Amino acid sequence: MNWIRTYSLLTGVTALLGDPALALVERFSKKPSIWSSRRGKLLADISQRAPFDIWMHGASVGEMAAVKALTEKIQEKRPETRIMVSAFTESGFSHGKRLFNENIPVALFPFDYPQAALRAASLVSPRIFCSVETEIWPNLLWTLKHKGTKLSLLNARISADSFPSYKRFRFFFREVLGLLDIICAISRLDKKRLFAMGANAQLVEVCGNAKYEYLINRPDKKKARDMAKMLSIPSNRYVVVAGSIRGLEYRQIYQCAEQLQTLGIETFFILVPRHLERVQEIKDFLSKKGESFQTLTERLKHRGRTPPPDCQFLVVDEMGWLFDLYGLCDVAFVGGSLVPKGGQNIMEPAAWERPVLFGPHTENFQDAAEALTAQGGGFMVRDHRELTDRLKTLLSEEQYRKEAGACSRKALLRLGDGAATRQAERLLEFL
Repeated sequence: MNWIRTYSLLTGVTALLGDPALALVERFSKKPSIWSSRRGKLLADISQRAPFDIWMHGASVGEMAAVKALTEKIQEKRPETRIMVSAFTESGFSHGKRLFNENIPVALFPFDYPQAALRAASLVSPRIFCSVETEIWPNLLWTLKHKGTKLSLLNARISADSFPSYKRFRFFFREVLGLLDIICAISRLDKKRLFAMGANAQLVEVCGNAKYEYLINRPDKKKARDMAKMLSIPSNRYVVVAGSIRGLEYRQIYQCAEQLQTLGIETFFILVPRHLERVQEIKDFLSKKGESFQTLTERLKHRGRTPPPDCQFLVVDEMGWLFDLYGLCDVAFVGGSLVPKGGQNIMEPAAWERPVLFGPHTENFQDAAEALTAQGGGFMVRDHRELTDRLKTLLSEEQYRKEAGACSRKALLRLGDGAATRQAERLLEFL
């Protein structure tokens, strides 16, 4: 049975009603270009610049880093290559607009139903379509394949959470993965999971994580110094950035800050939630605890004023600041790891030569966690008590802290060296 055809038929029938409805939304929306892109028409300036050599696609903000790394390497080797980029989420689209210059247009990805897929494929007419990480859209892939486009899945990563579902529907994903001409997996574990999903094991290559190579040259120390001045980061306290925190992790971080205060260790915590919806919850919690804090927007609004001397927390309520904030800290904690969320990118603070702390749930960054731990630049903590103990040691012993930071960068260099370059070279073989 042809499962892709069945999927296409079902989604196509559904779209007989859905597509006209989206057309009405597009007509009366305050942001018609968004709904135009969702219907596969993309933005007018993109369709006018078609055809493209490569269409690069990533889901959201995180995937845009890998897309950026890959496009840079492609353009280094072949500057004349015509590239466009798409993102599925609006936050990824906005981030992509900031990352790429006018030579690389950015669009919102269409919904995956046959009518939209055909419109988008016909307008863009790419020679190569490159999906990044776990973006697998059957209708668009099938449509592009039948138009002669080469298909690739780069920086492929199959998370522990999603793998059981993919494996359960192996009969379907075997057909979809069979459409691909190139698959570059991040790790051996990802290759194993892709094989279990039905991919041809001989087709899947392990090339490393393109995000890590991108991180190597990304730190800008002057920008970090300017940011520290702009945000009035206190120089008489140890700065700890708690990045990408999720769930109730902020409560454990607060308990840690409280214990360090009791021990006489003066700290300043920068709390960066993974999702902005958590900001109000964190503010309410700190208010109930009677803590003095400011948000990032408040501090920017009152730039130049001396912040309250007892202010111990800065709550980041805007996207796009985290990476550079890691450059301001003495030690970093990367969230999504004390709670079972699979972790976040623990190599970002390593790029700045900072010791990295993380919880036991780093399934999505297992290679990085193992490399950091083995190198001596990263430390796993199970709860706020272990977080406090490790921070106490690192903050109290300057030489140990510096050595751990240097080791974290060594781990990044080991994992990131050439990862984006290798994948870009494989892609360019088809041009």
